[in-house]
Amino acid sequence: MPEVYFELLGDRFDPEAALAGSPLIERADVQRKGESTSMTRDPVCETSGIQIWVGGDFSAGLEEQIAEVVRFLREDAQEIRRLRHFPGVDYARLRFGEHWPAKMAVHYVRLPSELLLACGELGLDIVLSQFLLEKFRNEE
Repeated sequence: MPEVYFELLGDRFDPEAALAGSPLIERADVQRKGESTSMTRDPVCETSGIQIWVGGDFSAGLEEQIAEVVRFLREDAQEIRRLRHFPGVDYARLRFGEHWPAKMAVHYVRLPSELLLACGELGLDIVLSQFLLEKFRNEE
């Protein structure tokens, strides 16, 4: 899906404690290690974590997502740092989603230096999940 999430994951991470008093709690989904998921491929959560919606929707393009993320990284840098360094966090990343039309032979993705620099300063990895648009539409 073409949405962006700020994710924190860890085997010994306590997501509820991390989110206590956080201004980002309203946009957060929590997963707990060992809980069931709705996915057949990964039926059980292997780690505890938080997914915080940053932006995007079904029609959002990557450029729009990047603009929303850069704004988020600037406005919430202090809280992102606090969460990033919370005990038990093993992975901290931004996960972008993007549709890829089936008939495209080559697909170029440009991640601007402003985004890369901000992520580097905050200790965040970037994950780009690309969904084959034709397959996605056939499964609806």
